[in-house]
Amino acid sequence: MLQYCAAIICSTSPEPYNWMGSLADQVGFGRVSPHDQEWPQVPVVFFLVHAAVPEDEKARLISTVRGNGVFRFSPIMLVSEEGKPRVRTLVEYHQAGFDDAVTVDGDLSELTARIKSQLNDEQVYYSTPTYFGPDRRRWERQPTRTISQLLPYERYRIRRDALTGIRAIEHQSFGQTAAPDTPAARVAQSGRY
Repeated sequence: MLQYCAAIICSTSPEPYNWMGSLADQVGFGRVSPHDQEWPQVPVVFFLVHAAVPEDEKARLISTVRGNGVFRFSPIMLVSEEGKPRVRTLVEYHQAGFDDAVTVDGDLSELTARIKSQLNDEQVYYSTPTYFGPDRRRWERQPTRTISQLLPYERYRIRRDALTGIRAIEHQSFGQTAAPDTPAARVAQSGRY
C-alpha cells in the first residue's frame, strides 16, 4: 500500500537524508523526495523529519505543511537514529504537531508499523486559534486546558487511504460558525482534502 504514497525527507545534511531515504525505500514508499523540491500529488504524502533538524526549521515545516490546504492532514513523523528520546521530548514533539516520533535501531518493523498506523484508521485533528494538528491531549501527562478554554475550535475526524487519499469523516465547529467562504467551510463541505 505504501507504493502509492510518497515520503518527503527533511534533513539538514546528505548523510541523514541518505539514511532516511534508504529507510523510506526499504519500507516501500513509491516515491521519495527531499523537502525542498516540489511535493508530489499522490494520495498520501508522509513528511519524515530527521531529529537533528534544528527546532526552528521543524516548526517552520510543520507550519508550512499544516497551513497548506492540500497537505494539511499529511502525517508528519519525527525519525531518530539515536537512542530512544526522553518521554518529555516525545511529548514536546507531539505538542508541536508531529503525528508520531519513532526511533530506528536497525530493525524496520517498528518504523513500518508506525507508518502504516497512519493509514486506514481514523485520526482526530483539532484547529484552535493557536494550533492545527493531531489530537495531542493523549500525550499530556496533566492536561492544563479544558475544552471550554480552547473555544473556538474545530474537530476533524479523517481517514487516510493509500489509494483514494485523505477524506473527512466528520467536521465539527465549536464556539463559532464557519463562514461559507473560509477554508474550513470549503473543506467541510467537500469532505476531501
